[in-house]
Amino acid sequence: MSVTNLWEGKRLTTQSSCLIFLAIITIMVASRFISISAHATENEIKHAALTVTTTSVLSLDWNNNIEASGDIVAWQEAIIGAQLNGLRLTEVLVDVGDYVKKGQLIARFDNASLLNDKALLEANLNQASALVKQANIDYQRAFALSKTDGISKQNLLQAETQKQTTTAEESAVTAQLASNALQLSYVNVTSPDEGVISSRTATLGGIGTIGEELFRLIRGNKLEWYGQLTAQQASHLTLGQKITLDLTNNSEAIAYIRQISPIINPQTRMLTVYASLEPNNRARAGMFALGKIQLNKTPALVVPSISIVIRDGRSYVFELINETQQVIQRPIKVARRQGDYVEITGNIKAGASIIKQGAGFLNEGDIVKVVEEQEPITFSGAHLEQEAL
Repeated sequence: MSVTNLWEGKRLTTQSSCLIFLAIITIMVASRFISISAHATENEIKHAALTVTTTSVLSLDWNNNIEASGDIVAWQEAIIGAQLNGLRLTEVLVDVGDYVKKGQLIARFDNASLLNDKALLEANLNQASALVKQANIDYQRAFALSKTDGISKQNLLQAETQKQTTTAEESAVTAQLASNALQLSYVNVTSPDEGVISSRTATLGGIGTIGEELFRLIRGNKLEWYGQLTAQQASHLTLGQKITLDLTNNSEAIAYIRQISPIINPQTRMLTVYASLEPNNRARAGMFALGKIQLNKTPALVVPSISIVIRDGRSYVFELINETQQVIQRPIKVARRQGDYVEITGNIKAGASIIKQGAGFLNEGDIVKVVEEQEPITFSGAHLEQEAL
């Protein structure tokens, strides 16, 4: 073998060794890179900000409701008062809550003194009638004598004056007797209309005074709801429209709009809607009630209220990007509410996946781990029960 051939063989061996060495280095670097990448991915998943549950943005047709609050008051309240002075109240026949009919006797004053006055006036009337009769006879006699100049004109004038005076006295006593009869009718206090007694200040044995309040009556037991609405809300209403009232005693009542106020209160910028309540309900005058008025249905993007986060006075939802498991903070506005769901508007579409539970702990770009809703939610390795959220 020549020296040249030997040299070429050694050179080939050296080149092969270098290639093998480079291949080994390349494999080691690639393995290291894959290991680092896998470790980084594992760390990202391991250090996800929060374990959460998700839900979808729903597109539903919701009733366009108007809600307003107001007081329940009596439709009309009648005041029943005393019409006599100085008489003692001997009977009080009704109490608060009693239903009375028109003309029903509800109280009575002592009429003994008025009956005595009546007897005296009747006697005075009889006396006045007798004097009138005598005066008429005297006048007729004087008039006949005046025809034959048997009496002076002055005596005739006196007879005529006496006749007119006694007639006037008789009329005065008759008027007094009529006044006495009217007072006797006031002894019996009757209801001016049917309805429910809402107040009683009449006290047995009390001395009456003209104008003194004895009872208050809710006419017809009719109640109304005085709802306070904005001008924009009132623009959607019509007479006869149905209103559902949520009462403070955990019951409901139905009312229908009777009238809408033509003016707006300059202080509150609200106007009043008058709605008549249906009978046979558990509403009471003086209650405060929330009224719900249903309008036409309109499309709405709906999410659970628990998925909304409020920060710095603004509302947000967190949309999940499934490819990267990252969240995007979407600003939204809250509109209508129904139960545990709310309508939202903003830069989000129906069907988008959003964070339901755990949203309050997230920030823009956080990586999350999605679990089934029944599983506990974890934050930084600690378990938080779903109820705590």
